[in-house]
Amino acid sequence: MASKWLSGWLAKLSSPLGDDAPANPAPNNDAAEIRRARQLLDEQFRAGGGIINIQAVQLAAANYRAAMDAEEIAVLRERATRGSDAGRADALVALGIRSDDAGTLVALTEALLAASPAVRSAAARGLLHYADPAAVPVLAQTLLNDDSTEVRWCAAIALGWLDSPDAVPALMTAAGCGDPGVQAGALWALGHLHDPRSEALVDAAKSHEDEVVRTAAQVAMTAYDFQRRNQGKPGL
Repeated sequence: MASKWLSGWLAKLSSPLGDDAPANPAPNNDAAEIRRARQLLDEQFRAGGGIINIQAVQLAAANYRAAMDAEEIAVLRERATRGSDAGRADALVALGIRSDDAGTLVALTEALLAASPAVRSAAARGLLHYADPAAVPVLAQTLLNDDSTEVRWCAAIALGWLDSPDAVPALMTAAGCGDPGVQAGALWALGHLHDPRSEALVDAAKSHEDEVVRTAAQVAMTAYDFQRRNQGKPGL
């Protein structure tokens, strides 16, 4: 049986094409707007790694970064390394959203080795928002080797967001690992990357015995189909 968070993701899972996405908000560094940006980031991630409107989430992250200074980032880094697991997790996600320097990349990758699954999941989410392909190798190792389904799912979704073909081999391996939660995340990510190496694998998963896996594969295949229909069109 799927866990609560995975069932919630499945219930919200929809087309990755963004047909019903709201218009992107204009950049705004007002404190209230920054809070709304954070809410959007969290909601989009839980809805399937930003399936609904990736551009809006990226703009929200840009808003956050514009509002931070070096001292505030240093405080977040301190919070990310000590205190409660919940506090560390919140700080790690915030770091990925608010900071794009090399020190943040180090802090997030080190947190992938933390004892707490909640902290490791947050580190993967932070790397998703940090949005640097340099994180692909460590996220791939987490996807393949972590002992938590949710951590591995977060790593898969992050790899899908990073848009790097280097993530495809690890995602293909994870898509057949036997853990439905991990498989679903990997299949969604493969659909987002729509790399031809993985299309046959994703298509075959549409008949998987597990509902979560089937649904993720069906959604992923819409991305391949969309790419084929629009190949060569301006702006794609």
